[in-house]
Amino acid sequence: MPLIVRKETNRKGQSFIHSCGREVIISDNTFAIWVYGRVMKGEVYTLPELKEMLYRNEIPMVFMQTNDVKEKAKYTKPLGSYSLPKWKLCHIEPIGFNTNKSIEDLDVDSIKEHFMKYANPNNMFVLPKEIGDLGEISIFIDEQRRIR
Repeated sequence: MPLIVRKETNRKGQSFIHSCGREVIISDNTFAIWVYGRVMKGEVYTLPELKEMLYRNEIPMVFMQTNDVKEKAKYTKPLGSYSLPKWKLCHIEPIGFNTNKSIEDLDVDSIKEHFMKYANPNNMFVLPKEIGDLGEISIFIDEQRRIR
């Protein structure tokens, strides 16, 4: 299975083969929003189903499809109807790589660790958009960590 990351989002929808041989797909928060929405609807997929959905470009990787995405990206499915229009998705454990290294130069273990935090619904919570900025405040995030 490919690893999906939120880094270098100016390349969202693009992918490359990492030196370890795995495909890495670049997204923004779109993929995490899609995952969270599927969990909330009780949808469960097998790995073969997910692979087929990726092959058919059915999993959103970009918030919206722009001309730049169409020209450069392999994965162009926009979030569209999968969005959470009144909600902001937040992560409990930080998902940043905290490095200026290019994604291609990161070791695969760092990429796997990032993916597991980025795509894990147990590391996510939503807030109403009106107060969504609370999801960036450490004391509020600490409370989410405590109650999960």
